[in-house]
Amino acid sequence: MTTKKFLPNGSLESKGGFTLIEALLYIALLAMVITSAVGVTFMVLGNREKGISVAEAQENASLVYARISQNVRASDFVVRSGGTRTLFDINPGRLSLQMPSGQVTIDTYTKEVLLGNRTFTIRKLRFDDGSQVVDLTSDLVDVTQFVIRDRRQGTEPDTIKVEFTVQYFNPDQISLYDAQVLRIFTVNRRKN
Repeated sequence: MTTKKFLPNGSLESKGGFTLIEALLYIALLAMVITSAVGVTFMVLGNREKGISVAEAQENASLVYARISQNVRASDFVVRSGGTRTLFDINPGRLSLQMPSGQVTIDTYTKEVLLGNRTFTIRKLRFDDGSQVVDLTSDLVDVTQFVIRDRRQGTEPDTIKVEFTVQYFNPDQISLYDAQVLRIFTVNRRKN
């Protein structure tokens, strides 16, 4: 209950309570604060999901880069003839290396993965040293490009250029989960 009293100058003094305008202003201000908080919450959650997909693609690309670089540098030579020779300038390519312990092949293959109740086909990179085959990429990424280019000149050690793209597997094409990493690098064999 609001009490009102007239002052000597004829103005009205009000004690306690809110006027209708004050109440509406406070409600509007509260609504803006709540809306902003909800918006920030959804933005943070969206950034978290985007971060997960980007991190998965980057981690896979880093692993592939490290494995290829390490093996090319340690190899005796790049295999250029025979049934499991290196396939240059095509997508998907194949990298075959003669190591001191035997031949190593890095290539792609297709695999069916189950997502929910649907089956999808993805392309993966694998490492085969003759005794075991190891996947270089996870089931959460698709290898959309793997090209090997010969950059050898004269009698220099083998030099190859590698171009590969890994993409976070996003069959429903939700832009929040779009993440793609393209790596292009050149690596030299250390031995001559």
